Amino acid sequence: MKKLLGLVLACSLYFFGSAQSAPVYYTFEGHITNIRDDVGAVASAGLSVNDNVAYTFLIDTDRLGTLTRNDGSVSVLPDTTPDYDYFYVDFISGSEINPVDGGSFNEPFSTAERNYGADMFSTASGMITGGSQNNYVMFYSHDQYVNDWVIGSNLYGFEMAMGSNFQSSSYNVDLSLTSMNPVPIPAAAWLFISGLLGLLGFNYRKNKE
Repeated sequence: MKKLLGLVLACSLYFFGSAQSAPVYYTFEGHITNIRDDVGAVASAGLSVNDNVAYTFLIDTDRLGTLTRNDGSVSVLPDTTPDYDYFYVDFISGSEINPVDGGSFNEPFSTAERNYGADMFSTASGMITGGSQNNYVMFYSHDQYVNDWVIGSNLYGFEMAMGSNFQSSSYNVDLSLTSMNPVPIPAAAWLFISGLLGLLGFNYRKNKE
């Protein structure tokens, strides 16, 4: 009985402890502050200065960041370097502009997807990025690491889209963190814990008889 109870407690601590460091959905909202539109991508999207924008990222600081090439190869970024502490980021939604005429970076070694962010030790600040080399976003905070971001934290950054002639369109944004939603514990974990609790109850009734 005691061994079974210990197993239930250990599994519960594992799953609920993991939930505390689980991936989190971060949503940022703000407005466009400046536009440079060399290839017309911003005009095509119908955007202007002061227009509202919103972005959502999944951030998992316990997972290693990656960079995927057009040929499908994946590079795993080092956990920590003298200047950066890298981690995993997935850009979920919010892109407002698109590459023009297929963009410029279409070689096998060009970047197809960025899945990383970093805390930058030299400035004690945090950065997240996503998208491809032809269309990417990058946002950063001043004097605040990513794990220290809270509702209301301010970020700055840009979205960029390439044209086919190595020119680009981009706009800068001011953003505020408006929501943080942990990824739910998988249903399988709840079923596993519920099954252990049921087994514990059955074993207790059996011993009582």
